Amino acid sequence: MTLTGAGNNPAFNVYVGPYTATINGISTPVICDDFSDESFLGESWNASVANLAAVATGAPSFSTGTGNFSEAAWLTLQLLSAANNSEATAIQYAIWDLFDPSAVSSYLGGFAGGTSFLDSTSINGVQYWLGQAEGSSLSSSQLADFLIYTPTSCISGQCLTGSGLPQQFIVYTPEPSAILMLLMGLAALLWFKRRDQITNLA
Repeated sequence: MTLTGAGNNPAFNVYVGPYTATINGISTPVICDDFSDESFLGESWNASVANLAAVATGAPSFSTGTGNFSEAAWLTLQLLSAANNSEATAIQYAIWDLFDPSAVSSYLGGFAGGTSFLDSTSINGVQYWLGQAEGSSLSSSQLADFLIYTPTSCISGQCLTGSGLPQQFIVYTPEPSAILMLLMGLAALLWFKRRDQITNLA
């Protein structure tokens, strides 16, 4: 796994997702759920892979159980389709807050506006998205579309110089059938649009 893209503009001195990584040579968007560690562009590492539907309490690497990982999966979907950078920032910090709320709160407290950013009444607030995630649930089949990549050893980059292993990432991998349905829907839309254009020309 190699980190190739740093995500959106820095928010409180931290880049927020979606990030981009190559996994076994394939470029894919990845979402970070690990606030405590660091990753750097061009850094490569080996990782263990867990399917979210099979994650049990205490695995992988966080002692929070499937509830928070399920909420993180839901938030991952929202982050991948965030309307703007402000929304993406709030969702990213909400994912980090799921697993390390004290570290996130302490970190944001060191910035002007950081505490108010934890707001629950604004769509651009961390607590707003945590509240939305708490009321949402994904089925086992939906959770099976998520993989968690947990670093196990460094291959190259700053992790070889004492910075420690990189962060853990969540990857959304929809089933081929879901992708096929999406493509079929797009094809139908294009067909109807072309038919409408032909009708207008007639």
